[in-house]
Amino acid sequence: METVRIRGLVKAATTVRRQLTQPATSSELYRLCAYAERTLRAVDEILAGHRAPVEAMSPASQRAYEFLRDVDFKSITPRTDDKPSRPAPGSMRIPGVKSDLEWAVYELATGPTDESAGKVYEFLSGASAQIERNMKALPADSLTPQSRNIRAWLAFFADRVNFQAYRAAMRRAKPAVEESLRRSPRFHAPAFIEFRPLRGLFRIRGNSGGATVSLATPAICFSEELFRSFAQAAFEGGSRQAILEAAVSDEYQDIQAELDALGGLDDQPRGMCHDLAQSFQRVNERYFGDTLSRPRLTWSKTFSGHKLGHYDPLRDTVMISALLDRRDVTSHTLDYLMYHELLHKKLGIDWRNGREDVHTARFYAEERRYEQYKLAELALRTLLS
Repeated sequence: METVRIRGLVKAATTVRRQLTQPATSSELYRLCAYAERTLRAVDEILAGHRAPVEAMSPASQRAYEFLRDVDFKSITPRTDDKPSRPAPGSMRIPGVKSDLEWAVYELATGPTDESAGKVYEFLSGASAQIERNMKALPADSLTPQSRNIRAWLAFFADRVNFQAYRAAMRRAKPAVEESLRRSPRFHAPAFIEFRPLRGLFRIRGNSGGATVSLATPAICFSEELFRSFAQAAFEGGSRQAILEAAVSDEYQDIQAELDALGGLDDQPRGMCHDLAQSFQRVNERYFGDTLSRPRLTWSKTFSGHKLGHYDPLRDTVMISALLDRRDVTSHTLDYLMYHELLHKKLGIDWRNGREDVHTARFYAEERRYEQYKLAELALRTLLS
């Protein structure tokens, strides 16, 4: 059966779900309901034109369609106060802020003089101050992840001590990276070092003018030896063990925690049907003796079936797919997935021949301690079928 591709369906479902995680007035619910119905009608017309069933769409589109179809707007109690509506979580961008970031990291990477660095610092201070003045009238969770992360980056480096730490880290990293670049078959010197908001640890872009090496912001705490280990792993096929262990160190995590706080959002545990904070509390008390510190808890942006859950040790964050935020998903099933991700937090990373291993024999043995483990596994498989 040929796949029918429909643009905008997943985005529409995500928009509706985000709006419904917050209390809404009767008029807002009416508009959301009308939006969902228009979207469904448009999809049905496209499918009819192709003489195709819902199953002809991609799995992600099918899940989005089913979500919009199954939302019971009549069962949602509207908000009755007359306060102005909050912007939907993750819906607002700060205009021009990405350009501000790109200019700053470029100038720092290519303009090493104290005078040029001073100009960058003055710019960062002014840009950050303006953003904070504008944010006084807005809830922090209204920002998109990108705007929130850049807001935090600007505020962090508007502190002169942190700005000097950035420049010192560049001086430690550049010779270590260029030493490995001389042995790299793919990239070549010079190296341009950046520290910026990244989802992973690093990113490398090469061209005829050299190699731009972007590292996650907290890596400004790395020693010269750690930068050498990073460069060997990135350019020479060396082990990543040292840098991954450094990324879960207290010093790295303290910087990440400060960035999260400056961004103005710790977590987003509340869903439409389930609350991840309550799930964490149940699992922590029952299976970990209430000994685990609470990680940041968030739902995925889309109805992902590829990855139902994920624990990010770099940001101490548990992400659960929004696919589980449904009434027909029991708290037992949700708690099992929470338990699985918290096991990653508890057990950490094992190493075998310089390669990380998270699903070890010990991990699987502990996973089977979950009450009615097989029933929970079956529920997850059924959800994806």
